[in-house]
Amino acid sequence: MAIGNAVAIQQSVSGLMHNVGGTKQEGWKPGRNYTEWSMKERFYVGEWLYFGYQKNMYSVLQVNHTDYENCNSDNPVFKVTGGAGRDVFQLNHSITYYFISGGGYCYHGMKLAVLVQNPPQPPAQAPLPSPKNSSPSNYGTTSVIVPISLVFITSWLFNIW
Repeated sequence: MAIGNAVAIQQSVSGLMHNVGGTKQEGWKPGRNYTEWSMKERFYVGEWLYFGYQKNMYSVLQVNHTDYENCNSDNPVFKVTGGAGRDVFQLNHSITYYFISGGGYCYHGMKLAVLVQNPPQPPAQAPLPSPKNSSPSNYGTTSVIVPISLVFITSWLFNIW
């Protein structure tokens, strides 16, 4: 199963794999609310969609918005279906992707819109201040010794201890 291994390698390098519908068992089939599922997920550029379905009944077609709304499978942008019933699709751009199943199954709920965002950027870290004295033997010792010495001297002068 070389294709599966290639997908696993690309998944680990490029991003998260989303099981369309929630789990591999739920999968791509009629009678599901894929809009509800996709609204609960976050999709980022570089991640993958996994479509698991009955290969002899359903298909996965990437379509434009109009064809998505009208369940028109005549002119797909891309045929995701590879014939195995276990197909993956990489989300390469920060756009909304539209998918339907042909054969009239789109009318039975087999349609999915996925809003893909750019990955969040990690917060920028403030640069560390450069030390005034870069000698490693006494870096920071002056600032610690002076306040501690003042405490002892002050305590001794005022006989606090």
